[in-house]
Amino acid sequence: MCRKVGYKLSEETKKKISDTLKRRGIKPPILKGKDAPGYIHCNCMRENYCQSCQKRISQHAKRWCRECFVLFYRKENHHHYKGGQSNLYPIEFSNKLKQEIRLRDNYTCQLCKIKEKNYCKKLAIHHIDYNKNNCKKDNLITLCNQCNIKVNYNREYWKQYFQNKLKSIMQIDFERFNVLAVGLILQNKIRRGLKVKMSPELENSSRRRYF
Repeated sequence: MCRKVGYKLSEETKKKISDTLKRRGIKPPILKGKDAPGYIHCNCMRENYCQSCQKRISQHAKRWCRECFVLFYRKENHHHYKGGQSNLYPIEFSNKLKQEIRLRDNYTCQLCKIKEKNYCKKLAIHHIDYNKNNCKKDNLITLCNQCNIKVNYNREYWKQYFQNKLKSIMQIDFERFNVLAVGLILQNKIRRGLKVKMSPELENSSRRRYF
């Protein structure tokens, strides 16, 4: 019959059970893991000390306390330190310029074709020649963050790829501008009551696409 849950055996009873199991040749079960005596879960009960000042620190800290970490990882001691040189973008790379590039690229990543409205935030603007100071429009293209990280590798390939891509984009924009200009001229002449002599295909296409 099973004993009651939570009922504690006396030391005398435990010794009798142990002697009986030994006479019968039955070994008691080896307790492992959480059931083992002295088990410490995830090292959260062990003390952790700073390797520099021997100050007691959080169990989740790796080696140093906050003060020692700041002291040993400032300026030239940090592995990303570049002699105090700033790597910021120039003033020309403004939000207005970025918005113009997104508008030119139809708010679409030019690699994976995701739309900005379906993305979690605004699309990034990538420098094709990887020169941050070159902020000409023919050197900028729209990418999502994932694609912008992807193109940091094998740079020569992506540089040539986006240069060819941008040429096709600029050619499409030039054709759209020509059709739009023709459509505006047609509209002004029609409003003035002037006769327009133009092929019906071009007139219908311009009206259908932009009016």
